[in-house]
Amino acid sequence: MTKGDWAVVVGATGALGAAVSQVLAADGWNVLLGYGRQETAAQALAEELQGLGVDADQVSVDLASEAGAEALTEAVAERPVRSFVYAAGPHVPQAYVAQIEPAQYRDQLVVESVGFFTTLRALLPRLRENGGSVVALTSAALRKHPPRDVLGVAPKAAIEALVRATAVEEGRFGIRANSVAVGMIDAGITTRLIESGDLPPTAMEQVRRALPLKRFGTPTDIADVVAFLVSDRSAFVTGQSIAVDGGGSV
Repeated sequence: MTKGDWAVVVGATGALGAAVSQVLAADGWNVLLGYGRQETAAQALAEELQGLGVDADQVSVDLASEAGAEALTEAVAERPVRSFVYAAGPHVPQAYVAQIEPAQYRDQLVVESVGFFTTLRALLPRLRENGGSVVALTSAALRKHPPRDVLGVAPKAAIEALVRATAVEEGRFGIRANSVAVGMIDAGITTRLIESGDLPPTAMEQVRRALPLKRFGTPTDIADVVAFLVSDRSAFVTGQSIAVDGGGSV
């Protein structure tokens, strides 16, 4: 990274996306915040990052529509983009495969995996010009699948495949692509699942005790690994999925 380089974070107003944006800004990146409906939160985060001495801006990105990718293309037209972090993810209902309706499965795939595809495709021309790094947040459940989580895991499996394809095909342009397989984090979707009753507190305590590190992760735990992957310190790392899960997938 050099002074003036931009990182694009899609899903920036979520717990993980906000933490990633904050850590990248602290490292000196200018940050373009891609958000869905949380415009006020995106504006507040941009002002916070500007207070760290970097440039920050926000753009609304509709992941269910190609228009979202077009908005992103316009937003980066005059910016030297050298990293792209995909941290978006809708709420994931917990359900057994036999209970899921086809339309529900299709919608989940579109918002997550197609959303990653369209935003990645929109940014590849800029990344090719500058070289850089793509990092997608996926799920440690890809390695150790819990029951009732296929709506969360299946779209992220498609994202992992796109990450590997990008690593193979775009390396000749100086682009690296990796993923961070996120474990149980004490924020974001985990909090929403507890509040909805999909994950009762007793089950969460059992999960925590089963982890080798005996604690859930924090958004900063994830953001620090992302910051490493977009930095020059990981210049020979591509096509990899790094589990940040407290050892849960061991």
